Amino acid sequence: MAKVWTSRNIHALSFFETLEKKVWKPKYGMEGGVLATNVFTFQLHHWHDKETILEGQPWHFDRYVIGLCEMSDNFKVANAPLHYVPFWIKAYDLPFKGRASVDNVRRIGDKVGIFVKQPRQIIKVLVRRLEFVFLWMWEHP
Repeated sequence: MAKVWTSRNIHALSFFETLEKKVWKPKYGMEGGVLATNVFTFQLHHWHDKETILEGQPWHFDRYVIGLCEMSDNFKVANAPLHYVPFWIKAYDLPFKGRASVDNVRRIGDKVGIFVKQPRQIIKVLVRRLEFVFLWMWEHP
């Protein structure tokens, strides 16, 4: 499920065609539908396409952020967490001591949003920066 965060109406056909043919390019195809104004559903035909899209966030369409969430069998649209968008953070010039500890990274992430994860391979290659993912809550519209 996706929500484009704008008060402007998004043309559904343009939205689906752009994402399928130019942006996401799912290898096994996808289908889409409209639930409400700027709220869309997608059915991807392979789990790898779905994982690639969810891991590649944040996405945007026509310069507007797209909030994504995965739907399950007992999913209620009203409870969809479409107002959370994951972003990568890079923090530079941190003190060397303790900068790669999960607790310190979590504290930094929780200052700007909600800490999500820190990829393990980044801990090994740290020189001057720290990278991690956090969720940012989109308030409006």
